[in-house]
Formats: sequence, structure tokens, C-alpha cells
Amino acid sequence: MRSAAGLLVLLCTMPLLWQQLAATPVGSIRYFHLGALAMLAIARPIQGIYFALWGRILPAAVAVVVHTILMTLSAMAWAGYWPDPIQNALYALLGIFAGACFFTALTEAPARRLMAMASPAVTTTFVLAFGQAIIAAGLNPISVYRAALAGDRQILLFALYRGAFSSGGGEEVLSMTRHEMYGALFIAACVSGMTIWSLRSALTRAVVVASQLITLALIATSLSRSVMIAVAITGMVAAAGLLGRIKVPIAVAALAGVAVLAFPLYAPALQQLVLDHFLDDTTSYEGRAGSWSAFSQPDIWNRLFFGGGPLTISTHTMVGDAALRGGLLAAVAAVVFCLTLIRRWFSALGLVMAGDSAAIGCAGALGIALVRCFTSGGGFLAFAQWQAIGMGIAFLLWRETSRRQSAIQTQVGAAE
Repeated sequence: MRSAAGLLVLLCTMPLLWQQLAATPVGSIRYFHLGALAMLAIARPIQGIYFALWGRILPAAVAVVVHTILMTLSAMAWAGYWPDPIQNALYALLGIFAGACFFTALTEAPARRLMAMASPAVTTTFVLAFGQAIIAAGLNPISVYRAALAGDRQILLFALYRGAFSSGGGEEVLSMTRHEMYGALFIAACVSGMTIWSLRSALTRAVVVASQLITLALIATSLSRSVMIAVAITGMVAAAGLLGRIKVPIAVAALAGVAVLAFPLYAPALQQLVLDHFLDDTTSYEGRAGSWSAFSQPDIWNRLFFGGGPLTISTHTMVGDAALRGGLLAAVAAVVFCLTLIRRWFSALGLVMAGDSAAIGCAGALGIALVRCFTSGGGFLAFAQWQAIGMGIAFLLWRETSRRQSAIQTQVGAAE
């Protein structure tokens, strides 16, 4: 139970990225750092589970080590910001610890039920904290969202997000923070999706599903294409599973049905907001397409063979920026990592197609990390993605362990 409690504290602090508590020579201290410390202090994962989790992603684990070494050496050689790759590796280690906590929680019925409440707890925490930040910035949340739903996307980007983030204290946090902020909300929804089956009460399940629907509505107003893409992919995975062998609990099916039937009443504005952002706002597409011109710069060969300093142009991909900052070997390490992550995502997809509805959450957690590999710059993943990877891998390992134990019990029973 302690592992579940520690992990829940971390999940509740992950979306609060705009809140800076202190500045240090190696970066800002934010609430999710305190959440990570609380998890380390509270949780007591099963002994030896770390090595099992590393074994599930062994090629990726080796790739992270190589990637960290090369990116650090390159940063030190070219006057780059060397704490970045070290921080990335530490976040990866914390992701494994979070995975160990999640695996431990999955083995205990009360802890599973606590994990199922991740989405309501995280959504409530976020709404209260973000609402307070909006008010502190002198904005009226209702007026802002009403204007946004009327078609004014700019008010979200340049009034709501920049205003609310600046009110969090410290240096101005760019509106790009919303990608990781809403990604953390989606990860919490996925954690609930992996454990909701353990809840006994239909009412409690309905509360969890309602919080997940609120999360989807918040994501629709985030203007974060990467998170929306991850949600869309997860939705397609769920649809494929429903057409296959998945059985959905009555409470979940009823609430989802009501949401679908009421869609024309509450969602046209949200739908139009999303479509306008994807179809009309092409500035981001043009910028990303032009970013690959970095590979035609005069210093490209030096960067590919010896690494390079801070990027003037980012490709917004893990592999591309790793090549520009750490050289070809760092890019190869990033490719190995991405391929391993893709393989594990397909493992989750296989469970969904076999009728495991909980694996939809696993596919979502791994999916958001995978999408960010191809949409996030710098050559690194953010904190929330590493935690999602750890929990997704833990779920796959737990399912594999459960099947193995079930097979052994069946064989023993047959022998008797």
C-alpha cells in the first residue's frame, strides 16, 4: 500500500509544471521534484523487481547509458548545458522506481484500488491549482474558455497559458509547458485505466470514468497536438479492442454511452477548436519541416562525428536532436531506445486484441512517451514520459508474471 501511496503523490504533482519553488545552478525545483522525493521516502517496492523491469527493456537501458555518456561529453566539450543529459538519466531511473512501485501496487488488491483513483485525484489537484493560477494572473477562467470555444485560440495561448504560468513564480514558463502538463494528466487517466477493473463499486467506477472524460475535455483545450495525437491513437486501440474480445463493465459502458449520446450538445465547440488548431494553424508544421535544414548547416559533419553545442534549430525529434548534439552514436542509441519502446507498445496492443481492457491504459502510457519521441526537441524525454514508460513496462511484466503463475497452478491442479 505504501508504494501505491507514494506513486499517487508523485502523479498528483506531475502536472504542476508551471509552479517553481526555487532556482538552483542546475535548474529549477518544482513540485514534481518534491513528489519524487516523497515517493522515494514513502514507497517500498518488492525487492529485486528493478532488475526484472530493466530486463524487459534491456536494449533501451543500454541505449540510455550510451546516450547519456555521449550527450554529456559533447555538452562539456562544446560549452553546452551538461546537467541536461544527467537529469535525463536520473529521470529514467526514477521512471524505473515508479514502475517498481506500480508493479508492487498491482500485486495488492487495496493498492490497486488506490491506483484506480489516480485520475480523480490528479484531475482535482490540477483543476484547483491551475484555477488558482489563472485567478492570480488576473484572468476570469469562465470568460477565457468562453472566448476560446467561440473560436479565439490565441486567447488560450497568449493570455491563459502565459498568464497562468507566469503567476506560478520564478522565471516565465513558456506556453510549450502545456505539452508536458496535459501529458501528465493523460498519464494519470491511463493509470486509472490499467486498474479500474479492481474497483468493486459501480459508483466509484463511474467517478473514475467521469474524471477521465474531464481530462479529455481539458486536453481538447490544451492546443497540444502531441497529447491529442496520443489520445487519438489510444482511442483507436480501444476501438480495435472493442471490436475484438474486450468486455466493458456495465457502469463504464453506461457512462461512456451517455457521453457519446450527449456529444452533439456539449462538444461541437471543442471539436471545432481542435480541428481549427490542426487544420488552420500551419505555422508549426512549416517550422518543423524547415527545422531539418539543420542537417544542411556548414558544421553538420563536425556535429555528426564529434557532437556539437547548443542547437540553433531543433528537429523536434529525439533521434534528430541527439544526432546534432551528441553525434551519430548518440543518434543510434536514440534509435535503439525508440525501437524498444515501439516493440513494447505492440506488446500492449497484443494484450488489448486478446481481450485485456486494462491494457488500453498501458498502450496509452507507452503511446504518449512514443509520440513525444517524435515531437519533442532537445534529444531527451521529459520527466512525465519516463514515469509513463516505467509504469507501462511494469504492467506488461505483471501481466506476464500473472499468466505464468496461472499456468503453473493449472499444471499443478491437473497433476493432482
